[in-house]
Amino acid sequence: MVDSKVFLIKVCLLLFLKTNISGQSNDPILTKENISDKISEIYHRFYKTYNTKEIEVLLTFFDKYRDLQLHDTVKGKELYLKGIYHLINYHDYHKSDSLIYHSLKYAIKTKDHLLTGMAYNEMGVLKICISKDYKNSRPLFL
Repeated sequence: MVDSKVFLIKVCLLLFLKTNISGQSNDPILTKENISDKISEIYHRFYKTYNTKEIEVLLTFFDKYRDLQLHDTVKGKELYLKGIYHLINYHDYHKSDSLIYHSLKYAIKTKDHLLTGMAYNEMGVLKICISKDYKNSRPLFL
């Protein structure tokens, strides 16, 4: 009798642990308090993984909290990530170009040299995609 109770407890515990482990996701946990840090983490991690899933979670968060005020450096990264998301997932070159252009304005304003370079690079790629203007897009890569 005692053995069957111990066995039952072990089985329940195993099922509970299995459910918790399989139910976990790698989605970032976003709150209003940690959003600035999470945007920077997602921004830097994107170029290691090229995974737009985290960007999608971020965009969903911003749809929910539209009134959120961000510092200009974070706002530039947010716009850049939105632009990349539209480029990769929707192939919406014009929307992506507009978002990355606004991101570039923030990057120049805040002297974020990495974001500035990345934005210029993406704008060069987008100029080629949109207009097939190879000659005029060349300076954007320099």
